[in-house]
Amino acid sequence: MERSEEITTDDLYKIYPLLKDIVVPNDYNINGIIKCYLFNDDTSKYDKLYGYNIIYSGGNNKYIDIFILTDTIKRLRCFSIDTDEMKNSIINGNNIKIMGENKNYYAIFSYNNINFDIETTGISEEEFIRLIKSIIKYSYLSTDIVDRFFLLNIYILLCYYFVIGVKCIER
Repeated sequence: MERSEEITTDDLYKIYPLLKDIVVPNDYNINGIIKCYLFNDDTSKYDKLYGYNIIYSGGNNKYIDIFILTDTIKRLRCFSIDTDEMKNSIINGNNIKIMGENKNYYAIFSYNNINFDIETTGISEEEFIRLIKSIIKYSYLSTDIVDRFFLLNIYILLCYYFVIGVKCIER
């Protein structure tokens, strides 16, 4: 059981600015953003923030359901997803669990200390990957950062050898 309330995109973007750049197929529109609460044993009220649910719809039973969990990585569902059956994948240097086929895809991952649980129906695999990449922009271990670190090390080594070479010539 839970309590929920609708919030605006502006309210959501104040909390999670990275969500402004989410890429969904052109025929999808935000159908609602819901702030969800669970029962809090300490207060005996439904005031424990559970997460935010962003729902996009594209007509003909096509939807994208993005759930952002605040304190847990396990989403409450009407049906069970065996996360052990999900494939481990890496997108933009970030580990994710992913599964799907026939235009039904699921992903569970953490990015920038935000836990995501995404469920889709009616989008292609390419659209699903584009959606995930629009959230996971980079990782500290992304190839761009690794390449820059590698080039910096080469530059330092070249400077070091240049200085030693100059000292050897001076002798």
